[in-house]
Amino acid sequence: TAAPADARVGRALAAAVLRLGRARGLSFPLRVVVVDHGSASRAVVAVRDRLAATVAELLGPRASVIAASMERRPGEQYAFAEPLLERVVGGAPPYDSGDVVVAMAFLQPGRHAGPGGDVEQILDAARGRSAGLRTHVTPLLGGSHLVHEVLADRTAEAHAALREPHRGDPEA
Repeated sequence: TAAPADARVGRALAAAVLRLGRARGLSFPLRVVVVDHGSASRAVVAVRDRLAATVAELLGPRASVIAASMERRPGEQYAFAEPLLERVVGGAPPYDSGDVVVAMAFLQPGRHAGPGGDVEQILDAARGRSAGLRTHVTPLLGGSHLVHEVLADRTAEAHAALREPHRGDPEA
């Protein structure tokens, strides 16, 4: 399984969006914001963007999808991590009113993604600024069997790589 072509995390997130939309009786097409922590690494932001593109492709006409970062470092050199969640939800059409699904690209709860965490506080503030905005948050990815499979595969690949003899290694 080659990591760049692996769409399982995207499939897990898209499935969570659809389950949430159907369970809450939301109107389609959904408005979806795929949010991750944010990073000072262009490579990590590219992964977030690829994840959002995969979700958009899987949902097709059932959703309008945008990627966002929960936070980013200050400075123009980190602008590649935009847009920020706080500027999208409640701040940018069509994510400033009505039902908006926040697709959480977080594995486990913590100070950012847990109850009362940063994401929840950002969404509370957005609802306070935008009358009629209703946010719906997907479960975290740690509960997805697809994500468990990805983690198991990556762990097995790492273990296999460690067992391979390395050229020039005197212990090989």
